[in-house]
Amino acid sequence: FMKKTALILLCIMHFALCIDVAAQKHNAVTTNTTSGRFEIVQSRLLRSLTFKLDKHTGGVYMFDETMSDSTVWFQIPREIIETDTIPNENQINYQLFLGGYVARDCFLINLNNGITWTFIQNDKGQYIFELLK
Repeated sequence: FMKKTALILLCIMHFALCIDVAAQKHNAVTTNTTSGRFEIVQSRLLRSLTFKLDKHTGGVYMFDETMSDSTVWFQIPREIIETDTIPNENQINYQLFLGGYVARDCFLINLNNGITWTFIQNDKGQYIFELLK
């Protein structure tokens, strides 16, 4: 009887832990759209997906550690589109969203017109923000 009770309790605890982990798995990360020009955004899953966003211009920089163990930010290019307008360069115009388990679940959006890019690694191995069509 004791062994059955212990086994049942163990199963219940395991089930509760699985539910808690599942609930935490899909916590997305977004940038703050109320204040500040720059923000650092990091994936909850991958440290390598650490970005600095200029919320006024939409410039996105990726965190990278060099061979000499120093840290650098390199700018990630994004596909240019004529309708990607900024009504006021002194206000927040862009937001970064990180969700899911893979890099392509990272999105940059122009808050004024909804133009959206996804983060990809192209055929040449370069990271870019590709326009979602």
